[in-house]
This record gives sequence, C-alpha cells and structure tokens, in this order.
Amino acid sequence: MYSKKYSELKPKIKKIVDLTRKYREEDRTVKKETDYDDFNIEEIVNYKRNISKTMESYIELKDYILSLNMEEIMLLKTVMYIGREECGWNNRDINKKDIDIVFEKYFSRQGFSFDQEIDKEREMYLMLAKTPFHNYLENALNKIAV
Repeated sequence: MYSKKYSELKPKIKKIVDLTRKYREEDRTVKKETDYDDFNIEEIVNYKRNISKTMESYIELKDYILSLNMEEIMLLKTVMYIGREECGWNNRDINKKDIDIVFEKYFSRQGFSFDQEIDKEREMYLMLAKTPFHNYLENALNKIAV
C-alpha cells in the first residue's frame, strides 16, 4: 500500500526538494546582505523570522506544499522522518519488501491515519522548521528502493 503511494508522491517530493533548495539559498543571500548594525538582538531575531515569509521562493514552496492533499502531506512528513532516522544516521537502504513496515512505523508514530483530517498548514510549518528538511527528503529518495 505505502509503496504505491510513495511511488506516486516521489515526483512531488523531488519538486519540493528543488523548491526548498531555492528558498534556502535565497534566505542565506538575503540574510548575508542585511546590515544588522542598527538592530538590537530582539529586532534581529524578529527580522530573520519575518523576512523569509515575504520571499518569493518561500511563498512558492509554501503554496506547493499546501496544494498537496492531506494524505500526501502525511506521507511527505513520514518520508521526512524516514530520511532523518532510517537513512540518515545508520545509512540503511529500505528495500521493497520492507517499505510497508517502515512506512507504517513512522506513519502510526505520528498518529496519522488515511481517514483523518489534519491541519495542513501546521504540518507544513513543522516540516519547514527542520533546517535540513530537503536533506532528509533526499536521503529517503536515495535509500527507498521503489
């Protein structure tokens, strides 16, 4: 079941990786070019938090993720955690026979089920808060054999 759903989502995950890279690069550039000499520490923190929300690349990434349906967002978050935990530290490949077991483990750990409603925006923000979000997705793309 998860194998088929993951295969269908895979092209969208690749697009999200590309959009996230574009956003992270623009974010780094904007923050490097900003003169913080006239700001106090609280102003700097608030500025850094708010500046990304106006960037074109961030808006494009956010809109794309929010265009996914609830099931796809749940699967995307599951892929992110698989990329972080299964493929990141121990560099484990996930073969076709194990994919459903691994996906079920992470899917249920988050309390997800395909018949439930989720707050898509909340889930998106939780994923984007992970700075290496795109790295986790790439790890999973490279290690899940489907």
